[in-house]
Amino acid sequence: MSAKRILVVDDHEQIRDSISEILELQGYEVKTAINGKDAMDQVGGFQPDLIVTDILMPDMDGYELMMKKWTDQQIYEVPIVVVSAMVSKYDIAAGKALGAKKYITKPFKAQELIEAVAEFVK
Repeated sequence: MSAKRILVVDDHEQIRDSISEILELQGYEVKTAINGKDAMDQVGGFQPDLIVTDILMPDMDGYELMMKKWTDQQIYEVPIVVVSAMVSKYDIAAGKALGAKKYITKPFKAQELIEAVAEFVK
């Protein structure tokens, strides 16, 4: 059985690498993107089972990426988990309204991320 594929989208290299390492240690195949535009460029070839995204990013932010979910067949069925420093009730509600299955606030615990991903990638 092949590993489930996760696309990690974050413009901060250290956070992107940390999330990737946590998920790779759980046996997932991970690919990274620096923003939503980069993620959309990679989605077709990689065909992720789940996307983990930040919100605040240049070019195409996480909200715009989640809006793409509703109009783009490549990611329409792909669950999205947000990991963001935007922590207000409004930010969390907006993320969930746009389709985030989970909204994790930074700083986050590795176990919290692992559990959120496992809930949607079986």
